[in-house]
Amino acid sequence: QGSYLIITFIILYLTYSFNQTIAYILVVVFFLTGTTQKTFKTFFSNKLLVTDQDSNRLDIFLNNSKNNIIKKKNIYILVYESYANLETLKYYGFDNSKQIKFLKDNNFKIYNGIYSNGASSVSSTSRILEIKEKLPKHGRYYISGNAFSLKVLKANGYKNIGLFNSPYFFGQYPKTWDEYFPKEDLSKIGSNIILKAIFEGQFRFDIFEDNYDYDKYLSLKKKYLTSKPKQPTLFYTHNLLPGHSQNSGKCLPDEKKNYFERIKKANNEMGEDVKNLKNNNPNAIIILVSDHGPYLTKNCRQLLGIDKNSIDKYDIQDRYGVFLAINWPNDLKDNFSDIEISQDIFPAILDKIT
Repeated sequence: QGSYLIITFIILYLTYSFNQTIAYILVVVFFLTGTTQKTFKTFFSNKLLVTDQDSNRLDIFLNNSKNNIIKKKNIYILVYESYANLETLKYYGFDNSKQIKFLKDNNFKIYNGIYSNGASSVSSTSRILEIKEKLPKHGRYYISGNAFSLKVLKANGYKNIGLFNSPYFFGQYPKTWDEYFPKEDLSKIGSNIILKAIFEGQFRFDIFEDNYDYDKYLSLKKKYLTSKPKQPTLFYTHNLLPGHSQNSGKCLPDEKKNYFERIKKANNEMGEDVKNLKNNNPNAIIILVSDHGPYLTKNCRQLLGIDKNSIDKYDIQDRYGVFLAINWPNDLKDNFSDIEISQDIFPAILDKIT
């Protein structure tokens, strides 16, 4: 960005020195081009991407009597940030078999070899909720409560609750969860965050969490997991642990060590979540899933610029591999649906309850 701005300034300065009129014209054209592009994108691009089938998708689904929800189980989806699966953790040098045994002892089926078709939090989870690969709108629109799966549940009498550790997942989109936290609009605090990042000298990926107390998030989560819903409920939450690398594009010397410490904390949090749910609502559908991998191999970031011949399956798992464990109630045990990616979760759930 710095070199780009310097070059732009030099060109404009030289043009201005040579002929002011030409310089003014260039600036005006620049602003008009940007405004036109923004206007087109805002008013037309979404319409072009949305097909007739997309606009009628919900009606088509709900008007099919075979899609009526007849087993109105409470559904809990708990997303653990960047939680790697057993094989990937073993590759890193961390033995997580004790946690896996704990989950199996509590009736969880462990799904191995699962991937996400999105390698970031928003791209991954928005597709889980919308049950769609190509999204006409930004992922935050669907995470804000406007997703297909949530609309299906709501039409069948469900209450949808979304609990997040910060407003990072919402952006400026309308929130249509029946209940959600936090209430703040990220667009209202965006300038403060940017200024803070500038004075810190770096744009940290986790700067959005600075003003939010994680203990408060945990307290709210425990409240929801230990309460007994009065109506069929979908509870969806996204935590902070164990979290991924610092996203600078270069691995720190203690990157894996720090991740292992956070995995231990995440295991404790997951253990508490499972105990609270099993004691309170053992007949619910409980999904424990991660959004993507922790980015601990190669450059600890995206694989752009990396020699593709040096990329192996663990580099892919490190970014796209996810952890998945599901507690199916006893009356839904038969005929497990095939799940290959985390975006298969809701089709599997709907297959069981419709």
